[in-house]
Amino acid sequence: MSFWTTLKRSQPTIHRLLSLHRLRYRPFSTPPPPPSFIIPISSTNSSSFNSFLQWVAVGSAIGVAGYCLSSYSPICSDKSVLSFADWSTGATAEVSLGDQLSNPKFLFGDAYRRKIFFNYEKRIRMRSPPEKVFEYFASFRTLEGEIFMTPADLMRAVVPVFPPSDSHLVRDGYLRGERSPGELRCDPSKFFMLFDTNNDGLISFKEYIFFVTLLSIPESSFSVAFKMFDVDGSGEIERDEFKNVMDLMRTHNRQGALHSDGLRAGIRVGRSVENGGLVEFFFGTDGKKCLRHETFIQFLRSLHDEMVSLEFAHYDYKLRGTISAKDFALSMVASADMKHLNKLLDRVDELNGSNLSDLRITFEEFKNFAELRKRLHPFSIALFSYGKANGLLTRKDFQRAASQVCGVCLTDNVVEIIFHVFDANRDGSLTLDEFIRVLQKRERDIAHPTEAGLLDFLLCCWNCGNNCSTVIILDAERQFKKIFRNKLLENCTVASCVFLYIICWFSKSMEKIRRASHAGSWYTDNPKKLAEELDGWLSASGLEKSADVRGVIAPHAGYSYSGRAAAYAFGNIDPASITRVFLLGPSHHYYTPKCALSRATVYKTPIGDLPIDLEVVEELKATGKFELMDLQVDEAEHSMEMHLPYLAKVFHGYPVKVVPILVGAVSAENEAMYGRLLAKYVDDPNNFFSVSSDFCHWGSRFNFMHYDKKHGAIHKSIEALDRMGMDIIETGDPDAFKRYLSEYDNTICGRHPISVFLHMLKNSSTKMKIKFLRYEQSSQCKSMRDSSVSYASAVSKVDP
Repeated sequence: MSFWTTLKRSQPTIHRLLSLHRLRYRPFSTPPPPPSFIIPISSTNSSSFNSFLQWVAVGSAIGVAGYCLSSYSPICSDKSVLSFADWSTGATAEVSLGDQLSNPKFLFGDAYRRKIFFNYEKRIRMRSPPEKVFEYFASFRTLEGEIFMTPADLMRAVVPVFPPSDSHLVRDGYLRGERSPGELRCDPSKFFMLFDTNNDGLISFKEYIFFVTLLSIPESSFSVAFKMFDVDGSGEIERDEFKNVMDLMRTHNRQGALHSDGLRAGIRVGRSVENGGLVEFFFGTDGKKCLRHETFIQFLRSLHDEMVSLEFAHYDYKLRGTISAKDFALSMVASADMKHLNKLLDRVDELNGSNLSDLRITFEEFKNFAELRKRLHPFSIALFSYGKANGLLTRKDFQRAASQVCGVCLTDNVVEIIFHVFDANRDGSLTLDEFIRVLQKRERDIAHPTEAGLLDFLLCCWNCGNNCSTVIILDAERQFKKIFRNKLLENCTVASCVFLYIICWFSKSMEKIRRASHAGSWYTDNPKKLAEELDGWLSASGLEKSADVRGVIAPHAGYSYSGRAAAYAFGNIDPASITRVFLLGPSHHYYTPKCALSRATVYKTPIGDLPIDLEVVEELKATGKFELMDLQVDEAEHSMEMHLPYLAKVFHGYPVKVVPILVGAVSAENEAMYGRLLAKYVDDPNNFFSVSSDFCHWGSRFNFMHYDKKHGAIHKSIEALDRMGMDIIETGDPDAFKRYLSEYDNTICGRHPISVFLHMLKNSSTKMKIKFLRYEQSSQCKSMRDSSVSYASAVSKVDP
C-alpha cells in the first residue's frame, strides 16, 4: 500500500447512509495526484546515491507507519486516523454525532492543508485542460453520467479563493470518496436563473466554456468583434455571426482554445461547445432572433457582477451580510505569485491580533474594490506618477486616486486593510509595486492561465525545440550555448541539459498541425460540399490554365461573399511545374512590425493537407528578419487560411509545399527590405505566390466613408477608388502604390503583403506582369448607412 493511499481516509458508514439522501451531489471526480516531493539528484558527488537511499528509507518508514495507523481505529473500523485531505464539516446539518465522537486526527494542521490545497487548486486552474478543471470543481452528476456545475462551482473554477476563515474547509474542489466541501450558504443565483430554461440552476460544460470566454476577454474586445461582424451596421448580429464572434474570442483564451469538447476518460459532459453556450437564450430555439450590442454588453456586465456576488457569498460563510477583514485580505492575496504568497499570508494572519481584526467589510465595499480592479490601468498610472513625484503615498492619496481617477469610493476600513497587507516594511506607506502586481495577476491569470514549475520547464523545452532547427539536429554544444544565452538553464545540472536536449530532439520530430480553424464558419467543413463549391466556381470562371501564371492576388472573406471572385485568381494555375507556394497574408489580430513564419509543419484543409516547406522556413529564419508566430496566432488568422482550400483543390495530386508568411504592420522601408530578401524566390520557376487581400472596406463601422459624388452612387465611387489602386498595382510600381494609399487611405487590408510582393517583382530578374480579372462588392452601397467590402482577383504572369 502506498504512502498516499494510507493517508486517505475511507468514508465512514454513517456518511454512506447520509449520502443516500443526497445522491445527486455525491463527489465523483477522479482524484488528482497528491502534491509530490521532488528530490534533486546531483551528479557532482558520489554521496547522491546514498542520499537517495536515505530518502527511500524514510519514505518507506512513513508508509509502514501510515499503514499500521490506518488499520486501527477505536471508534469505527473503516475510518483511518490519518488523513491528508479533509472531508468537509461545512454543511452544518450533516455533521453527525459519529463525526463528533470520532474526533479525527490529521497528519498536518488545517492551516498547512489549506495552503497545500489552495496551491494545488490554483495549479489546476492554470495548467489543466478545461475538461479537468470542470470535472474537479463541478458538484453535480446526473444518473446518466453527465456532470454539471452550480454557479458557485463556476466562480471557484475561475476565481482563486481560499476557504472562508469562519469554516473548517480546506479546499474548494471535489475528490472521490470524500464528501462535498459544502455549497454556498446563499440564495440561488437570480442571474443564472434568468436563462435557466429547466430551472435546475446548473451549468453544462459548453456553458462553462462560454462563461470562461466571456469572463476572460475585455468588454472592449467583444465590442470591436461584435461591430466587425455586424455587416449592415444595424447594431444587431445573427446567430451564425455571433458564433463567429465567440469562435474568435475563444482563440484568445487558453480554456476556450484548448478544450476537447468535454472529452475525458470516464466522464460525460454533453455536446460540443460549438452548439451550446446560451445560443438558444440569445437567439431563440429556432435561432432566428437577433442580438443587439447593448443587450449583450449588459449581459456581460451582469455576469461580472454576479461573479463578484458569488465570491462575496463564498467568504460570507455564516450569512452575516459582511465578511471579516481576514477574508477580505485573503480575497486580495489569492492571486499572488506562489513565491510571494507565504509572506502575504503571514501578513494576513497578523490581522488576528491587530486592531483591524474586528472590522467587517460589506458587500458594497467589496463590490467597489472589484470595480477598482477593472480600472486598474489608469489607477496604477495615477499612483505611480504621484508616488514618484512626492516620494510617499498616504492613505488619503490612495482614496483620492480611486475616487477622482476611477470614480470608485473606497472606505477607510478597506484602505486600512490594504495598507496592512501591502505595507512590506511597516513604515505606514504602501508597497505599491507589490499591490499592483497582485491585482494585475488576478486579471491575467483568469484570462490567460499559464504553466509553472516542472510543466513550465517542459514547456520551455518544447518551445526551445520549436525555436531550433526543424530540419537538422544541431550538436549538443551549440544547443546548450543557445539555451544558456536564453537563461533557461542558469543553475541546471549536466543531466538536466541532456534531458532538455532529448526533449528538443523529440519535439522536432513531432508534427505540429495547424487546424482548419475557420472551416464550418467562414466556409463549409464538409469535404464533398466544399469540393463541389470550388469546382463550380472554377468552372464558371471559364479560365484556361497557364504555366506563365506564377502568382495571384485573391480575397480572403467568407466564401459566401468572396468565393466566386477568388476563383478568377486560382482558375489560371497550372500545377504541373509548381512545387512550392509562398503565402503572403496580412495580420488582423496579432500586432507585429515584422513578418512572421509559422511553427506548424502541416496546414490542414477539409479536402487535403498542405505540408510546410521546412527547409525554406529554416532558410528564412536564418536571416534574422523574421519572427515565429505561435500556433494559436496562426489559427486565429484567416487571411492565409481562406486561400488554402483553393490551393489544395488546384494542386490535388501534386507534391506541393507551402511557405506561409504573415506580413505585419511593416514600414515602407521594411516592405522594400522583405521584397529584396524574397526576390530570389521569384526567379525559381517552381515557386508560386499567393497574396491575400480584400479591397475597400466602406462604411461607418470601418471608419472609412470616402465618397466622390462625380461617380454617381456610393458603390460606383467605391469601385472607382478601388480601380484606381488596381491600375497602379498593375504598373508594378510599389512607390506609386504607397503614394496612392497615402493620398486616399483606401482600406485595403492586404496593403502590406501587396507592397512586399511588388518589391519582390521589382527586384527579381524574372519580369512579370499583374492583371486584374475580377472585381466584386459584398453589397452595393446607396446611402451613408450602408457598408460593403470589395473583392478583387488578379494574376501575375511571366512577361515574355
